[in-house]
Amino acid sequence: MNKILRLCCLIALSILPFSAVKSQANLLSGKKIGVYISSKAVTYGQPYYLPIAQFVTQEDDAAWNGKLKSEFLISLGWMFCQQLQPLAEADSIYFMNADLPLGRAIQEAYDPILGSISKGNTVLDELDFVLVLDEFTLETRNHRSVYIRSNRMITEDIPIKTVASRMSLFDLKSPDFVIRTSVCLDDQTSPAPQGWHFDMLRSSSPLGKFLSKVFSTWWDLMLSGERSTCGE
Repeated sequence: MNKILRLCCLIALSILPFSAVKSQANLLSGKKIGVYISSKAVTYGQPYYLPIAQFVTQEDDAAWNGKLKSEFLISLGWMFCQQLQPLAEADSIYFMNADLPLGRAIQEAYDPILGSISKGNTVLDELDFVLVLDEFTLETRNHRSVYIRSNRMITEDIPIKTVASRMSLFDLKSPDFVIRTSVCLDDQTSPAPQGWHFDMLRSSSPLGKFLSKVFSTWWDLMLSGERSTCGE
């Protein structure tokens, strides 16, 4: 009897990871998904001005028009949506920031303080899910590097990119169902993702490589059923 019980427990534990995968990633298969990037949620300081400008112009030479943050969000959003569609096997992905009716609808319905989407806006009825980037804080930390040049010891502070981010997936057919996934990364110490699912100009932009790491790690969480890499 004890052997049978232990066997049942082992079978149940082996099933759990597959259930988690189905509940987070595969539930997007065949669905219509809106992606919204909250401008207020995306923050960065002076060390990122040049990397972001370079990232934007790598994506679109005509984008550099003095509105750096908005162009950054647009470039980031389009690339994310285009690459999410085949990953999620979704029916369609809508970048809500660039769609006037959907953009207005989500701004009216989304409460960033409560982290909820209110019902009643018929424009959103065509969607099954809304994925909101509701936290994206880019910062740097100084890493002290010491090396020898011409028989002299030189100390240099190198800025290392860090991020604290969160994405919330809302099921518009079941308003109480929300999946929140958080990614915290240090570009030097955090491991590479299990797979490079996203390519945000990874080979041509240092910031793009870091963004590819961030969103690929997020998709790893969606595949594994885990919720966070923060606080590790």
